[in-house]
Amino acid sequence: MDNEEVLDTTATEEKQATPYKTFESQSDLDSYTDKRVAKALETARSKWNNELDTKLKEREDEAKRLASMNAKDRAEAKLKSREEALKQREHELDMKAYRIEAQKQLEEQKLPADLVDLVLTDDAEKTHSNIQKLAESVDMLVKARVEELSKTDSPRESAGFKASDNSMNDIASFAQANRLIK
Repeated sequence: MDNEEVLDTTATEEKQATPYKTFESQSDLDSYTDKRVAKALETARSKWNNELDTKLKEREDEAKRLASMNAKDRAEAKLKSREEALKQREHELDMKAYRIEAQKQLEEQKLPADLVDLVLTDDAEKTHSNIQKLAESVDMLVKARVEELSKTDSPRESAGFKASDNSMNDIASFAQANRLIK
């Protein structure tokens, strides 16, 4: 049993000693690299082909659906499709405008413009409300931290000076004693 444990640990050490694949020559490395790249390209190509097939299938289904309709229904379906695309584009433009406005409001509040994703919504009023709440929260945190840091004890005795009522006399006597020219 001890012999098996020694063999197991030796095998484990060998695996740990060579965690990376080594190559005997540059041609072996090139061959390995070519295989890996070819495999990655094939995977990407199959993914693209699947996506293309899916899109083509959707278009064929749409064409069949439109072909089965009469002219009036086809015109209505095309109009509806265009209206949906137009609504989508309008929404995207509105969101861009909201984003720009939100960035301006953040800068006015002296907050980083990077926070725009945290406060941006589909509604301009709600976005403005979110910015106000964020600014209030940041202000409260800053004030609390400033108050915390400003609460310090009185200075301790330092640099040879003592805190006393006769501090002016202490300073004068210290200066007199340490003068270079007397």
